[in-house]
Amino acid sequence: MRAHASIEIDANTSEVWLELSDLASHVAWINALETLDFVSDDHRGEGVVFDVEVGIGPLKVKGRMTVDRWDTGVAISVVQEGSVPGNASVVLTQRGNRTRLSWDEHFELPWWLGGTAGAFATRWIRSRAMRRDLARFRIRVQQRNPTTEDEPDAVVGSLVGSGRHGDVHDFGRNRVIRRNRNRASLSAERDLMKWVFDHGYPVPRVHEHPDETAIVMDRVDGPSMLDDLTARPWKLGEHAHTLAQLHELLDQVPVPPDRLAFKGEGLVHLDLHPGNILLSSDGPMVINWANAGVGQRGLDRAMTWVLMKTDNVEGNLAYRGAILAVRERIARRYRDAVGADVVSANATNAAELRMLDANLRRDEADAVFRLARSLQNRPTHSRTDDV
Repeated sequence: MRAHASIEIDANTSEVWLELSDLASHVAWINALETLDFVSDDHRGEGVVFDVEVGIGPLKVKGRMTVDRWDTGVAISVVQEGSVPGNASVVLTQRGNRTRLSWDEHFELPWWLGGTAGAFATRWIRSRAMRRDLARFRIRVQQRNPTTEDEPDAVVGSLVGSGRHGDVHDFGRNRVIRRNRNRASLSAERDLMKWVFDHGYPVPRVHEHPDETAIVMDRVDGPSMLDDLTARPWKLGEHAHTLAQLHELLDQVPVPPDRLAFKGEGLVHLDLHPGNILLSSDGPMVINWANAGVGQRGLDRAMTWVLMKTDNVEGNLAYRGAILAVRERIARRYRDAVGADVVSANATNAAELRMLDANLRRDEADAVFRLARSLQNRPTHSRTDDV
């Protein structure tokens, strides 16, 4: 099994190395690492030996690790012996005032963990878990090296994430900047995010920026709910409840004065799904408000269900199968949490609205169509029959 993750940290390599070289502290930010006990007297440098216990779902796997590379300020690599043999390495690269941290793992899964077949699905799951761990590591580095609030010299940094409409990049030490690829104005979305933030809804704080085609906001260090579901599928019940709570919280936010002329019960997000929820240390944060506006609350709740049932899943066949199974379960738990009658009454309209998205992929459009047809509960012809 090979897995990879990387992150860019707003600190120089010396600052990052102070945290990375403290091997005992790795238990605090590597979620799967249950225990770490040193066997050798030395705790730093090449030749250090330590025993670990790693959690793989409900299972606990023990192993012994030996540091076989220790380049101060540059890299650490280890070799693991035990039931899951392999090796792992972390490499630091200076990029201006920032540091790029790259983490690679290569482990051989035993037959009782699926062997070679299990590795295909595990690789994707492990990579997502590693990205989540690195987000926690970055927080620890930043806590060691606090920065001032104002960053007048902030410049666009490395890519943080990409969506259907645009990209998000680092922007200084504590913020990110988002732009649509077509350079369309984001002023309406930016103003709405400020409004819901001022009324206590969990969104990243938005900062002033002269470019109307950009939104500058606080960086949220934490995995998406989708990433967390991938790494910890047993949390799906908790996450389904969180989704329902986020809808209820949005019900309490009044409609902005400039949108009172629109018809509807209140503010709706219309893109509230696990991929758009970041799990920060302060709780969940909702992002991507491009589709938000005034509308029917039942429709917004049903749209979340439709999105979870039909969004595209990337990865190999084994990984997609595992994620689709988890997605079906959280969709059922979410439907129960918000009310099956609410979802049933609005699901068809939500599916029709979903089909109007110009950025819908072909496989997603097919999935939405199949879902809408099943909701009608009656025979219907194929879309291609009239061609």
